[in-house]
Amino acid sequence: MISTADTHAIEALLASRIGLDPASIGRDEVRRAVSRRMAEVGCDTLAEYLDCLVHDEEWDELVELVLVPETWFFREPTAFALVAERARQHGAAGHERPFRVLSMPCSTGPEPYSVAITLREAGLPPDRFRVEALDLSRRALAEARLGRYGARAVRHVPSPLLRAYFVSVDDSWEVSSDARRGVRFSRGNVVDPDVLRGVSRFDIVFCRNVLIYLDAAARLRLLDATARLLRDDGVLVTGHAETSNVVGPLFVSARVPRTFAYVKRPVNASGERATSVSAPALGGPGTQASSPRASSSTSSKGMTSHRRGRASAAGASGYRVQDDKPGLERIRQLADAGRLAQAMAEGERWIAAHPSSAEGHFLLGIAASAAGRFEDAEMVLRRALYLEPSHAGALTQLAALRERAGDVQEAARLRRRTRGNGRGGYRP
Repeated sequence: MISTADTHAIEALLASRIGLDPASIGRDEVRRAVSRRMAEVGCDTLAEYLDCLVHDEEWDELVELVLVPETWFFREPTAFALVAERARQHGAAGHERPFRVLSMPCSTGPEPYSVAITLREAGLPPDRFRVEALDLSRRALAEARLGRYGARAVRHVPSPLLRAYFVSVDDSWEVSSDARRGVRFSRGNVVDPDVLRGVSRFDIVFCRNVLIYLDAAARLRLLDATARLLRDDGVLVTGHAETSNVVGPLFVSARVPRTFAYVKRPVNASGERATSVSAPALGGPGTQASSPRASSSTSSKGMTSHRRGRASAAGASGYRVQDDKPGLERIRQLADAGRLAQAMAEGERWIAAHPSSAEGHFLLGIAASAAGRFEDAEMVLRRALYLEPSHAGALTQLAALRERAGDVQEAARLRRRTRGNGRGGYRP
């Protein structure tokens, strides 16, 4: 098997063509993919295999091995609640144009089909909406067009919708013709700056679980293209691990509780996007404020102190998060509303009472990150991981913070620890 060091030339190709940061999936994964393809095509040296990669067919085969296609229907239901609400508003306004949604990358199809079902349930007939679905993978698109899925993919589909929009076929479920209407699949690279250039703009763009796998240059290209594709009043929906990569010059939080949604920053009189906006609401784990000096009434020293002397009897006896969800929900709601100082104060009070609560530390960490207090955020997120080493949200948020600090290797290591926690992977 070839060494990891030998794959640098191929890593450079992956970065330049599809924007993949090899560290985000692990360089060992790239090495294994290359070794497998070399064996398949009969190449003895890496130089021979590089010659093979000039052919589109072999390039596609390699890319298929580094993509992670896991997805399922109605993933993160709050995102589809947002689609339904926007669709109802569109219908009530009497617009003549169809309501338009883009899913990129769409993987094997559950996301765009979920959007279509949601729009039908919101009262829009198929001729009143368009769902465009884009992916680089030929295999994924073939599966999407087939529209047949196993039990795992449909496990979150409510029973009434399963009966209305799916047909049981052997041991699988096939999307009905009714749910397919209005959905169109096409092949394309989401990091191509000209992707879908010339098409009508979209009311909502789904772009979930891809930014965390891109290098910095590719992320900028993708966000710039997304801003071009969105209507001025449109909404971008991302994955929960990607919020720190979105808020910036182009986007600001849409302030939709429990949904990782963003709107374009307003354009000023000179045609430039405004930068002096209030700190965005915390749409979910990882959202950062637009200013790193967001105000806070909680001191840095207070952030790292658990005030164990004031811990309640419940906290001292190993209190579990699920025993008092309302308290945690209060912290989340404050952060979602952009009341970051109050969210941090509530978070500290929670931890003082429940020092063994990994979720409490996690919420305090994302509130601190949103307020631009990155060192404090890292401290409490590491404490969350000490208490619960597999906490997916803490792992992904800490990875984003380490990447921001320039520690790419640590960020990649943390992201590898999240694999197998149910998130999908890179789909350029």
